[in-house]
Amino acid sequence: MWPACNSEQHSATARGGLKRGDDANGWKSEAPNQGSRESSPKAWAAVTLLEVRRRKAIWGLAIAETIVWAGLYYSFAALALRWEQGFGWSKTDIALCFTASVITSAAAAPLAGALIDKGLGPHVSAGAAILGAAALAGLTLVEGYPSFLGLWIVIGAAMAGCLYEPIFALVTRSCGENARRAITHITLVAGFAGALSFPIAAGIAELAGWRASLWLFAGVIVLAAAPLFWRAGASLEASSVSPPLSPPRSALLTALRTPSFWLLALAFSCLMLNHSLLITHLLAILDHRRADPALAVAAAASIGPMQVMGRVLMATLAARTPTLVPTALSFAAVALAALILLWAENDPVMILAFASVQGAGYGLSSVMRPVLSAELLGRAGFGGVSGAMATPVLLAGALAPLLGAALWSDSGPSLAIKAALAAPLIGLAAIAAAWIISRRHNYNKI
Repeated sequence: MWPACNSEQHSATARGGLKRGDDANGWKSEAPNQGSRESSPKAWAAVTLLEVRRRKAIWGLAIAETIVWAGLYYSFAALALRWEQGFGWSKTDIALCFTASVITSAAAAPLAGALIDKGLGPHVSAGAAILGAAALAGLTLVEGYPSFLGLWIVIGAAMAGCLYEPIFALVTRSCGENARRAITHITLVAGFAGALSFPIAAGIAELAGWRASLWLFAGVIVLAAAPLFWRAGASLEASSVSPPLSPPRSALLTALRTPSFWLLALAFSCLMLNHSLLITHLLAILDHRRADPALAVAAAASIGPMQVMGRVLMATLAARTPTLVPTALSFAAVALAALILLWAENDPVMILAFASVQGAGYGLSSVMRPVLSAELLGRAGFGGVSGAMATPVLLAGALAPLLGAALWSDSGPSLAIKAALAAPLIGLAAIAAAWIISRRHNYNKI
């Protein structure tokens, strides 16, 4: 059965009823013990209904995230080579569009987080999804580069409101200390976005052109993702008995004054640089090395499922290890993946090994970033804090494609891959420093 934010509360109920106070989701709950003869059945029914609604909400967010990641994010990497060949634009021109998109997303992330802290999560996510779908549809009509660039900027604004960061902020706000469980299960499903996007985009583009691929993505986002965001987000907001309140601005200011915040921002920025650089240029790298095109698409598509495997590993380790351990493993894994790709040339086994290790490592990190951030910085005003941290992380992801294009020399992409190898090693050192400083100076706000 799909776990809700709080499986522990369910167990407590079965053992003898709920007690007054915070449940594991951060909601206030009160249900009588078994000694209550009249009200207990009603309370049990209410608790059961609440858990069912939460489970449905998490499922809805997971499916919606899968759709928007496939359509708004991975579609760029899946179709970039076709745009380069079809329009005659350079790799740098194409990469600049994605860079501008992610920079816009970074600039809008704090606003999205602040709105979510005010209880407007459903409005933000559903509206952003519709905006992104409209921009995807607009891409099919453009003929010149300025319009193409402008629409990717719009898509960036949409991503700020409906990709992982805002949804994780909504879940953390609603589920409290047990947000990790809900986040894990959302990402277990959404991890298949890349596996869906690459083959769907490539297959439809072969049959009817890349514009047909974008029309399909836009349609599914409007008809499925946006309604799911609205209903699931509203369900989570309604589950809280506390009215939406704007958290004190001091929560964000306090976080910004802690060294741990900046070390975490540096660490996850390095990780994002690695992943964005390699994923954006992966098809071009393998094309340069004369790898089989079918193998290249298969490798790119397998990264998504391997992200799921990384999250399964996290779920396995969660009860046995501190948060630092799976986080460190994720950084070590993506560094190893870059090393494998550096040596792979066009060897199928090594290319698939790269995709497996890269996917597992990055998949693990996408869960651990909000969890570790909340653990070291506290959960008060987490939407705003998360949005602020997302800004440098997304900027790193935005600059990564340009960096990869700039480092691409006449001899090939080796220098770019080496940069992708160095980044997570720097990040790993920053994570360790943030953990040590947070513990030593008692910055933990839990």
